[in-house]
Amino acid sequence: ARGLCESLTWMGESAPGGYAEYGVVPSWTLHRIPDRLQSEVAVLAEPLAVVDSTLDHLPATAGTVRILGGGPIGVLAALRVAQRFAGVEVEIVEVVPERVGLVRQLSVDAVQHSSGSRVDAVIDAAGYVRSVDDAFAGLTNGGTVIAIALGESELQLPVRELVEHGWSLVGSIGFEAVHLDRSLAALAEAPETYRGVVTEIMDFAVARDFLAGRTTLPGVKMVVKPSHV
Repeated sequence: ARGLCESLTWMGESAPGGYAEYGVVPSWTLHRIPDRLQSEVAVLAEPLAVVDSTLDHLPATAGTVRILGGGPIGVLAALRVAQRFAGVEVEIVEVVPERVGLVRQLSVDAVQHSSGSRVDAVIDAAGYVRSVDDAFAGLTNGGTVIAIALGESELQLPVRELVEHGWSLVGSIGFEAVHLDRSLAALAEAPETYRGVVTEIMDFAVARDFLAGRTTLPGVKMVVKPSHV
């Protein structure tokens, strides 16, 4: 099943090579980047594949979607919902004012605090303490919460609430090859739609000093380029 391998791992995390200049990988893991797609946009293919896999869990009947978190995954999810599901209303809830402004520049509805209206589905791309509980609090009866953020807090929701409201909770991790192919096609189809997600591009040589001591980034997605490129 998708993303459920008990030996699931990532290059650069539990396997070496994340910051290597070159790497050797099995050929079947490689995907061709369309010639017309610039590298600054193509780099979004992996997180967009994660999003595309997540959206496979979105109920076809969902007409309203709230996304918790205006980071790269949350913003990509909003853009991809608009691309895949015509007519679905999307709202991002992001507490950092600067990010709210950046997200709005991408023609995505973003607010610091939820409007309080109930929605058909909530995607938790934030993972803050009790974020999943907050997601259920704004859900319609029969709605679905899709957790994609790796939050650490325990769920406080009583099972009775889950049953009485007919709610569903789905966890989503990773993606399959088909999702990476889809994400590359989506980026190639609408590169300008996604280009604004990358709010910072910097050389590898200065990235360490820039990141030192930071717990959050000022923008949405930062791209670090090899010094020789």
